[in-house]
Amino acid sequence: MSNTKTKFQIRREETYENLIKFGIVPMMDKGFAKTNLSDIVRAAGYTRGAFYFHFNSKEEFFLHVLEDHDKRRGSWAEIPYHYNAQETSLESLLKESIFSLWQNVYEKPLTGWLLLVIDFYQNAKDIPGVKKRMKQLHENFEDDLILFLQALKKQGFIDEHIDEKKALWQLVSLTYGYLVNYYIYDLDDVDIVVNAYAKILKN
Repeated sequence: MSNTKTKFQIRREETYENLIKFGIVPMMDKGFAKTNLSDIVRAAGYTRGAFYFHFNSKEEFFLHVLEDHDKRRGSWAEIPYHYNAQETSLESLLKESIFSLWQNVYEKPLTGWLLLVIDFYQNAKDIPGVKKRMKQLHENFEDDLILFLQALKKQGFIDEHIDEKKALWQLVSLTYGYLVNYYIYDLDDVDIVVNAYAKILKN
């Protein structure tokens, strides 16, 4: 049996990818609740029919966006293996890792992303299955962060006895605080948060 994709399959995949990539843009600007289906399909350049071929609702669409991010992280956690602790500082490695994550996974401005996720959750939390899927996605992200911390240990960037779970929650909490400050107060200084990350990991 041939594995060659038909033109229809290729077109269908391209439509899905473009809806995910461009359909999220108005949500980044207006928020989840205030974005309607017309905004999504207009931004992506498709019809409502094309949208409903892939998604049952706006909520289902957003979950697919989150799941796409989950898949696109790929081997992000392995970045430390490409660096040497004798030649690269922990701060430099962390900064490179942050930029790599946002450029390769999100491809969108950092501003407002956390609040968009919260907006979605507030509007969709009572839909069956939403909490479970979001919890699984967050657990996947935590697993990647643990792998990242383990890679830092193996490469000699941080002490091998550091409590990974404790460091994980400190890093996540710091990140959420930074994202809120970035959005509300326009405090755009990556070096501040990178140095804070490093301080957590060096203690």
